[in-house]
Amino acid sequence: MYNTKIVLTIFIIAILVILVISIILSGGFGNFLKNIRLALVHGQFQIIGEPATVVGIYLEHFYPTQDFTNCTDTYTDCWTDPLENSTRNPTIKVMIRDGNGDCNNDALFDVYVTVCTPGMSTCSAANFDRTVELTFDSQSLDNAYCNYSYQGTLLGFDYYETPGDWGIYANVTDDDGTTWNSNEPYEHRFEYTALAAFLYPAAGSTVGMGTLSLGMWNYGTGDTGTDPEAKNIGNVKQNVTWNASDFQRQGGGATLQITGFNYVIDDDKDGVSDLDNFQQVYINDDPTQEIIFPFNSSAVPPTYLDVCSNFNCDGLGDYDARFNIYWHIEIPAGQQAGTYSNDITITNVEI
Repeated sequence: MYNTKIVLTIFIIAILVILVISIILSGGFGNFLKNIRLALVHGQFQIIGEPATVVGIYLEHFYPTQDFTNCTDTYTDCWTDPLENSTRNPTIKVMIRDGNGDCNNDALFDVYVTVCTPGMSTCSAANFDRTVELTFDSQSLDNAYCNYSYQGTLLGFDYYETPGDWGIYANVTDDDGTTWNSNEPYEHRFEYTALAAFLYPAAGSTVGMGTLSLGMWNYGTGDTGTDPEAKNIGNVKQNVTWNASDFQRQGGGATLQITGFNYVIDDDKDGVSDLDNFQQVYINDDPTQEIIFPFNSSAVPPTYLDVCSNFNCDGLGDYDARFNIYWHIEIPAGQQAGTYSNDITITNVEI
């Protein structure tokens, strides 16, 4: 047993001696280490760019309160409201999901929103009514979501535009050229709400009917001289009902009673031939019974106050949407001199 240990020890010593001699012959321990090579390799993987997608489109509305609604595929879930006789410019917001986290760079990301009027079969980048580019607002803490918005006049909705089911379309292009849009089709929609509004003239104004003659009809009085004087300032056809109280003499002592045959509303100055678009109408003697004007009984079907076709309401056919108002009034002989006034009540209702 001891002989075996002695043999093993001698063998190990011999190996060490040979190793030392080899190191010396190779130029020393330093040169020996040079002959030991370390292999350096690299790990590598690829992250594929994830296309940005639109999570939600949010449109500002103003009634009953000012807020934002999420535009879904049900148009009544999201809406904005007309502004009578003017242009509504709501803010539009878009939330984007970008898994690569670089959606906060306007230089890399292009975000557009377009809208489509009712009646368009699709709402797409090739088929839309108006479009606008959005700008970056904010980014989530995990960098995966970004908010973009636009507030300005390029997407303005004029007062006369068609109410109902509109399409809204978002298009996102990221830095690698990947484009995503929200139309599948009409995945996002909104309602441009109906507005019944009428101008004649401003509430509380005085309609000056001039100095009238006794014992005769006074035709074409009360024109305010504005253009247009009466106008549909909403986006729906309307019934406009009128009534008026008896005229009272300032300071008292006299009344001019409305009989149902002595006070007429018209759209032209000629109370005899009634030349213009709408037939003249007598104001009732009963102040609880309103009359409808304008009214064209010869049209089929009969027409009421129409919708303007452009902002100035001066397009073809807009004579049913804007016109001047004239009054014809008969003053009987013996009516006491003085200044008389009454109240004219106007109500407009969508039809």
